[in-house]
Amino acid sequence: MRFLGSERARVLGVCALVGLAALAVYAATAQRGISWQDSGEYQYKFLAGAYDWEVGAGIARLHPTYILLTRLLAACLPGVGVPYVYALSSGVGMALALAALMLTVHGMTRSLRAGCLAAALLGGAHMAWWLSTLAEVYTWSLALLMLELTCLVRALRARSFAWFAGALFFNGCHFGVHHFALLNLPVYAVLFLLLFRRRAWHWGACAALWMVGALPILIPIVRYGMASGSLEAVIRSALFGEVFQQKILALDVRDGPLWASNMALASGSFMNPCWLYAAVVPLAAWWGREGRREEGGGRKENVQRSTLNAQRSSGEGENAERATFNVRARTPALPTALRVFPVADRRVFAWDVHGTLLALTVVHAIFWVRYLVPDQATFILPTLGLLAVWAGIGAAYVLRGRRGWFAASVAVSLACSVLAPHVTCRAAERLLPPRSRVLPFRDEFAYWAYPWKHNEDSAERFVEAVARERYPEGMVTWADTTAVAPLMAAQAMGRLPASWRWLSFWQNEADEEIMRQLRASPDGGYVVSPVRCYVPEAILERAASFERRGVLYRIVW
Repeated sequence: MRFLGSERARVLGVCALVGLAALAVYAATAQRGISWQDSGEYQYKFLAGAYDWEVGAGIARLHPTYILLTRLLAACLPGVGVPYVYALSSGVGMALALAALMLTVHGMTRSLRAGCLAAALLGGAHMAWWLSTLAEVYTWSLALLMLELTCLVRALRARSFAWFAGALFFNGCHFGVHHFALLNLPVYAVLFLLLFRRRAWHWGACAALWMVGALPILIPIVRYGMASGSLEAVIRSALFGEVFQQKILALDVRDGPLWASNMALASGSFMNPCWLYAAVVPLAAWWGREGRREEGGGRKENVQRSTLNAQRSSGEGENAERATFNVRARTPALPTALRVFPVADRRVFAWDVHGTLLALTVVHAIFWVRYLVPDQATFILPTLGLLAVWAGIGAAYVLRGRRGWFAASVAVSLACSVLAPHVTCRAAERLLPPRSRVLPFRDEFAYWAYPWKHNEDSAERFVEAVARERYPEGMVTWADTTAVAPLMAAQAMGRLPASWRWLSFWQNEADEEIMRQLRASPDGGYVVSPVRCYVPEAILERAASFERRGVLYRIVW
């Protein structure tokens, strides 16, 4: 009973309410049907139970903990339709991330209002909301990252090894969801070496807890290691995968247009002026340092003035006044518009807590910027979460004693969440050229600009169009990774004939074998898009033409 009336219970209650409110929004805006690309791939895995179907892409693409969490949610909600429940899982992950974000900010600032503002800022950011309405792995990755931070803040504040070990447990769980977790381990290792006594049982406890959390991904690693017999190959597959190995290890950016388009899409998440709160922390640290320097210089100035007066009274040192150093005049002053929070009497930048947060932010930001893949913009989510923590810290300084500012900031954040996508879509339609390949029934600009997906049914219409067309039994179709996913998911649901076969980039087959399978197919095989980069060059070189039949194209050899 004492707990229910405590400050801790109040904080947890507010965090839970904010998380539930966010979940209601994501549930209302989540996609109802089959999805394109990775979302459709996860739907297929859930429906078919084929969690190892993509081993050819590497162990890094398995995401077993995410699969387990989503299937557990589906088991708890038997009345929720498929595949809507799989999209709802992403909303649950983001709701948990926002609650953990509030706990992290509150642990660093003791301000619930700052935590609420950080949650509103992150929860409504374009890519965060966008990924919360589709079957995707990233929101659960962010949730576990925020739980790691919550434990770390408590560990650093109290110098508690137990909380630090809890952070490592969540990092192990995070590893089973996404390999973003591995980016955090070097930072945690430095913290462990600097802040805790390095006893043997400490090392053992950290390793054991991490392995318990990472057990869902460690099991397939061991299994495939025993099957392959090559330790190096298993490690590379587990860390980098097979398809994107060169992308992860590359340090240069060669495809300028692709990088620019991804950065433009990522910029939609920052169309909220409240992100400027994140800049308050370095300004506060600088101002606090200069303020302390000025305070020390003022004392020095008083001593110098006393010395000067004594010299004047004794007639010594005619030029002593010229040599007097005016510290206040040499100290840069913060602009008046930014003097909104007191920092002179507090330790603004704590290197243990803030330094850890800074290191994690830099590591994730660098990885996101240099990891050049077609969906690079989705990898911004961990960076957004960490920047939201910075914004919460800055808001705690600014909003202290300013209730009107807090209400206005939340209102601006919510308004930008709803209005910014419309501005982004209209600007993209006017400024960007049309794409060379357009998926059937999908408005490319609207698909990427609007985070809500409850009215996005282009993949459903595509599958229905394929089902209506009278394609032959045993048809073989080449589809890129975006289009093959809804086809496989629909087939797993029984909506497409089981005799139809799909080929795509994830299959490790030589061009000659692909040609043989297509030529052996009735009618000579089909493709979804006869556009370069979406079809193997071998098909484009050997095909005489492409004859459109419904939404597919028959290959004329």
